[in-house]
Amino acid sequence: MDVDRLLSLRRCSAVAIHPDGSWLAVAASRLDAEGTRYVSDLWRVPLDGGAPTRLTQSDTSCTAPAFRSDGALLFLARRARASEPEDERTSQVWCLPAGGGEAAPLTDEPLGVEAFRVAGDTLATLSLVLPGVPEADQARLAAERRKKGPSALRYTAMPVRYWDHWLAPEAPHLVVRRADGTGRRDLTPGADREYRESPWDLSPDGTHVRIARATRAPDAVRSDVLERWDLATGTCTEEAWATGPRQGIGVVRCAPAGGPDVAIVERRDGPGAPRVVLLVHREGVERVWDDHYPHEVVFLDAHTLAVTVDRDGRLAVRVIDLRGQLADRWTEVGSHEAIVARPGDATTLHGLHHRFTQPPEPFRWRLAGPVEVVGRLSGAAEGELVADVQELRVPGAEGDPVHAFVLSTPGRGPAPGLLWIHGGPISAYQDGWHWRWNPLVALAAGYTVCLPNPRGSTGYGWPFVDGIWGNTWGDACYRDLMAVTDRLALLPEVDPTRLAAMGGSFGGYMVNWIGGHTDRFKALVSHAGLWSFPAFGGATDEPAWWRLELAGAPWTDDDAYSRWSPHRQVRGWRTPVLIIHGEKDYRVPIGEALQMFDALQAHGVESELLVFPDENHWILSPRNIRAWYEAWISFLAARV
Repeated sequence: MDVDRLLSLRRCSAVAIHPDGSWLAVAASRLDAEGTRYVSDLWRVPLDGGAPTRLTQSDTSCTAPAFRSDGALLFLARRARASEPEDERTSQVWCLPAGGGEAAPLTDEPLGVEAFRVAGDTLATLSLVLPGVPEADQARLAAERRKKGPSALRYTAMPVRYWDHWLAPEAPHLVVRRADGTGRRDLTPGADREYRESPWDLSPDGTHVRIARATRAPDAVRSDVLERWDLATGTCTEEAWATGPRQGIGVVRCAPAGGPDVAIVERRDGPGAPRVVLLVHREGVERVWDDHYPHEVVFLDAHTLAVTVDRDGRLAVRVIDLRGQLADRWTEVGSHEAIVARPGDATTLHGLHHRFTQPPEPFRWRLAGPVEVVGRLSGAAEGELVADVQELRVPGAEGDPVHAFVLSTPGRGPAPGLLWIHGGPISAYQDGWHWRWNPLVALAAGYTVCLPNPRGSTGYGWPFVDGIWGNTWGDACYRDLMAVTDRLALLPEVDPTRLAAMGGSFGGYMVNWIGGHTDRFKALVSHAGLWSFPAFGGATDEPAWWRLELAGAPWTDDDAYSRWSPHRQVRGWRTPVLIIHGEKDYRVPIGEALQMFDALQAHGVESELLVFPDENHWILSPRNIRAWYEAWISFLAARV
């Protein structure tokens, strides 16, 4: 599978199940006619084995499908409406009637809708609002500022940037109306920063909303207060069960009648890395599932939860009977995401299923049987994409086992070995599809690819994650990676004299650390990697989190703070390297790449710099994706 085949595949991203349980609505993105961007359509996927059919098709993306109780399909789209010029489209909730016909907007928010939920007779949205500006003046003033200025942004507290943008004056407000779009009420008219990037949910009966309100803890990292909004009265109460001075909320779910309160919570009150746990609360009694790293959670019924968790190189689904009458059930093969369930049906789960050799496709899991793919939307035929996948268990630092996947081309002899290091560092490679870092493209370019899960990787227990926490980045993780490389070099699928390493974000950092400590690799590729800890710490979009991760700050003990910083090891660098960075990357700012390139050039190291002025931490534009793959493949081909 070369990069052109990768770009041609449809990308499934979200799933909703029809109230009668007969079909799924799936959002799937396609490459546009000019090959310059992806456009998301909504598809109907029958659960009786019928062929999928497209529900929407235009030059505007339709995303976030959800069903109203009458079977109408709601979604987000930036389509033109009569109330706004073509060049000032805002994202609104649209409705495709259950009986067919043309979609129509249900909302007319002046600055657009970020997200929505629908249940019962209630439609709730997070809508963007300019604080202190009358609703009638919102659109006009925002358009005037975009066209004529001023562009000045003024802040009184951190953070001031997020990912790839400066935090704008517009703020999310919690707005509710009837499910037909009438009766708008802004429940949070004075909100400013409180609900930015906040998880939230609408109860199944449409009577209340739970939402996380951001605060700043003593460590300056975001903490959350869980609020419960009664929609009949418009009153808000704080809920202590998911609130703490060093506790952030990642996911919140409102239960069906008779069910408990549920959230996925990050707790930073221990000596090691923050624990991300599934928290279940009922009548003052708290239960915690903390043995695996959770991502998503849905109710199958009031007493049954389905949770996606990192587990030994899989993004698995765990089904928990809260009454304790049944043992937990697990999916065994591949990875799963975007999970949904038909209310009250505790026997079946739906979502997206994928593997290294299968892009995400809609699935159905009848809990008594295997996971079934129920519709193929990606365009990849069953069995089309092939790789030999083996798993290694290698003694790493301190003898702890390190898990790694190795992908090779069937029937091919020894090939150059590519050690591809994941980001995070609290993350993991899983037997799942990756749109940005796809190992099948490297296989097509002639490599055997190794995907290691060294210290800090999730799915192997919290002590293993702790090994990357508290100013230890280049320590045990480096030894884990070298142990995996030793084993990789012994495989018959690998030519041990032709090894390369690459990685992005934390993986880019590890490439930079490797470059200053060993010359066993013929070439290196560093994407968005950290170079100078002191420079990075004050420029990243979340400096408080970075200080927490390193257990210190440069102004307290600069020498200890910089201990594992690659810039201090530049004199030992000998290996050719390609440095890649997006200029709109505020997580790892481009100054890291510029400093690294300058230092390597000054020390006579063969190095190249590839910059994408319009990209962030990830390379997302289709033509830039092609340029990204072509650049590192050609760079390695000339040296490995």
